[in-house]
Amino acid sequence: MKHLSFAILVLLLLVLASCGDSEAGINAAPEGGYADKNSEVVDISKSELIPEPEKATAYLSTGFWNKPMVPVAEECTGDFYFTHSLVNIEDIESIGVSPGSHIAPHDHMAYWSTGHVENVFHANGERQASRKVQIYSPADIFYIHMSINAKKEWGGYLYTCDGHAIMLGHVAEPSDELYFILSQNSPEPSCAEDSCRWDFPTFIPSGTPLFKSSGFSGGFDFGLLLAGLTAAELQQQPGYGYSITPWRTGGSGKAVCPLEYFQEPLRSEYKKFLGDFNCGPFNQDVPGTAMGFWLDSPSPDHFPGFHLRGQWEVNEWQTIWLFRDFRKTKNSRFNIAIGANMFGLDPGPQNEHSYVAANDGFKNRAWDDIKPGSLYCIELSVRENMFVVSEDVQNILMLELSEDAQQLTVEGRQTSECSKGPWRFQGMERTFYR
Repeated sequence: MKHLSFAILVLLLLVLASCGDSEAGINAAPEGGYADKNSEVVDISKSELIPEPEKATAYLSTGFWNKPMVPVAEECTGDFYFTHSLVNIEDIESIGVSPGSHIAPHDHMAYWSTGHVENVFHANGERQASRKVQIYSPADIFYIHMSINAKKEWGGYLYTCDGHAIMLGHVAEPSDELYFILSQNSPEPSCAEDSCRWDFPTFIPSGTPLFKSSGFSGGFDFGLLLAGLTAAELQQQPGYGYSITPWRTGGSGKAVCPLEYFQEPLRSEYKKFLGDFNCGPFNQDVPGTAMGFWLDSPSPDHFPGFHLRGQWEVNEWQTIWLFRDFRKTKNSRFNIAIGANMFGLDPGPQNEHSYVAANDGFKNRAWDDIKPGSLYCIELSVRENMFVVSEDVQNILMLELSEDAQQLTVEGRQTSECSKGPWRFQGMERTFYR
């Protein structure tokens, strides 16, 4: 690789933006795939496992959906776990679990808050939102795939043994050690005034200071994606859950709860910061019901291969996610994430609406109680942030699941309650697919 001088690198760090058109572009996970999307019904709340429906012919003809995305030759010895802390205990305020500003389930839904600050400003004059804390490498790193954006925030993936990926977002100020490594490697050729990405093999020992949290948001993103595991093996990992087509998600298809991969006593210390939150499941598909992730086009029965990625890649703003709330005390609360007003339901300030499930009838049933053969009505309240839901019902949602449970038709209306019925769609409905 060509080498950059320190002076050139300094200039790049100060002025270059990320390679994506948005923050989502920086944080977009490398997608995998699933050999066959057809399976029996699974209740994710009971941790049941679905047998891996891979067929040898499909695997050989299309390639393994969860192969490592970068060339890492180093193999893990035994089960994978982190060997160093990520941040010091005293630098954490809390850890919340939510899709955040995303619609699709993704790989960094455990958000680490570092504590609010007042009257502190960044060099560009923008108000600093949170304390900047030191972030360390929790494992040996063998490959870097990171970008920088206009705010001088970094985001991307650091790859460890077996090609497992550590995701970091909302970080900045590379350490002296990382700064030196970056200075010895050129960014991608497409690096321009408004975009820049580094992608190269390296070695960074566990425990090396990497970045500080940027301070632009409430904290930073941290995720873990496990490469090389089959769908059945992933279902046994903490925080994973179940995905019908993990190769068509927002990145959650190979993501697990990263807190569970620290060794004791650090694991227990970090998990205390979850408070009322469960760390997962990040994938909540329940076949045969409305619960889970729905796309704007049908998925093929078999993973079609990476060479056809353009045909199955996900635009999360054209999807909806129907999931159970991550808080332990809100187990009967269910949410819908929506990115745009596609069927009469406005996304609201957080792209999310919520309701408390009923135990019978066809009104306000839990997503996994909605099955083919009937039209259901849900009374929705706007979610104002990760913790607060409006007390008022402002919209209703009509849902109907196709006989094969592969299509979900929905329609929103701006009204405060479901009528007594009979219910019917009124022309604004839209159909989504598994």
